[in-house]
Amino acid sequence: MAAEHTPLVICSFFQSDSLVEETVRVFGDAADLYLVPIEPETPVPAAARPFLPSRKLGIDERVFQPCKKWRTIAVLLEHLALDRYDYCIFPDDDLEYSEEFVPRFLTLLDSHDIALAQPALTPDSYHTYDISVRREDAVLRLTNFVEIMIPCFRRDCLQRLHRTLDATTSPMGYGFDLHWPYACADAGLRMAIIDQTPVAHRFRPTGKHYGGDDLHGQGYAYGRRFPRILPHEICEIERIPRLP
Repeated sequence: MAAEHTPLVICSFFQSDSLVEETVRVFGDAADLYLVPIEPETPVPAAARPFLPSRKLGIDERVFQPCKKWRTIAVLLEHLALDRYDYCIFPDDDLEYSEEFVPRFLTLLDSHDIALAQPALTPDSYHTYDISVRREDAVLRLTNFVEIMIPCFRRDCLQRLHRTLDATTSPMGYGFDLHWPYACADAGLRMAIIDQTPVAHRFRPTGKHYGGDDLHGQGYAYGRRFPRILPHEICEIERIPRLP
């Protein structure tokens, strides 16, 4: 992969309950990967250690506590130059990927002028929104929605949305993905779900570790700051079909 297309990847992970080794396998050589441990008293797997902020940037991991996905992203983005990256990917820590995921996924974004995207989920995945599940007959679908599980931002899109990633109001990102359609539509930026490069979300049920977070409260508070669509307004705009 050409250096200018090497993406930034930031992932918070549970040392005791994640697929962090899979994250390293997929992104370790194909991206500028940062891994932030969530459990302060639990040892970090050997595979993850070269990608810790303390190793790469000299940042003490304690600054990320309490470690919540979008708070972690916000802290790290303060230390990184976004203009170095054409794309930034923020995956959850419990996903499984196909071979050559990164180049195949980014090539599709490039060729279809997609500013904000996610890979589709395999049919056997835990999922919240049906629109996220893979359509076998599609290469990708232009949509008005990309969820927070594994969003990929093109640089111009992230620069535009950066101020709206309000991790103080919603450290787990609840409400972000219902605002993104407004921001992208205003800027004329295309959103898509990429069916040709699906990922599997079957290791851990959605929300397994969210018990201590008032997620709906976070989402409501965020929605008071930024306009959003309603869940029933989520839709597919255009389908790019697979060749027979």
